[in-house]
Amino acid sequence: MNPVSGPECNDKRLALPTAFSSFMAAMCASTLLHPFDLIKTRLQVANASNQAIPQYRTSYGAVRQIISTEGTLGLYKGVAATAIASGVSWGIFRYVFDITRLTLHRSNTTPKFEFNDIPLYSNIIASVFASLFTTSIVHPLWFIKTRLELQSYESKKAGWAQYNGVTDCIRKVLKIEGPRTFYSGFGPAALMSLHGALQLTFYEELKKYSK
Repeated sequence: MNPVSGPECNDKRLALPTAFSSFMAAMCASTLLHPFDLIKTRLQVANASNQAIPQYRTSYGAVRQIISTEGTLGLYKGVAATAIASGVSWGIFRYVFDITRLTLHRSNTTPKFEFNDIPLYSNIIASVFASLFTTSIVHPLWFIKTRLELQSYESKKAGWAQYNGVTDCIRKVLKIEGPRTFYSGFGPAALMSLHGALQLTFYEELKKYSK
C-alpha cells in the first residue's frame, strides 16, 4: 500500500516517522554543507566586525585562509550546533505541520481521507503555524550556532568571547549576557521562517498534480 494513500493515510501516527526522517535528513545535509554556512556567516559580518573577522576576497580565499590559520577543522566550527538546530527545526516543523493540517481537515471532512484531499488553506495555516512555533523553540540553537561559527583566529586575538562547544556557549551567555540574549534577532528570524512554510505548502500542492 502506498504510505500516503489508502484508509490509514490520515492516521496521525504517520506524522512521527515523517518527522524523524526530516530530522535525520536535515542533520546529515547540514553537517555535510556546514563549511559553506560558516563561510557565508563570516562574509556577512566581516565588514562590521572591526577586523575581528577577516574580510575574505572570495569564498575560495576564505577556505584557504581558514585552513591556514585554524586548520581544516576550522571549517567545521559550530557544526554540532548547526546539525542539532537544523535537525530539531525540521523534525518539529514537519511533525507540527502534519498534525495541524490533519486536525484542521479532519474537523471538516469524513474520518477517512487521503493526504492529497487536504485543501490549500489547511496547508497554508498549518505551515505558517508550524514555522512560527518551531522558530520560537529553536531560535536559541541558531543563535549558538552563529556564535560558534564566528570564532576565528582573528576574533580570538581581538578579544571576542571564545567557547568550548555548545554547552560552554550556553553557560557563558547565560552568565554574562542573560537568557534574553538567546532571542536576539527573533523578529527577523520569525519572518524568515515563512520561507519554509511557503516551500512546504508549494511542495504539498504540487504533489497533488504529480500522479
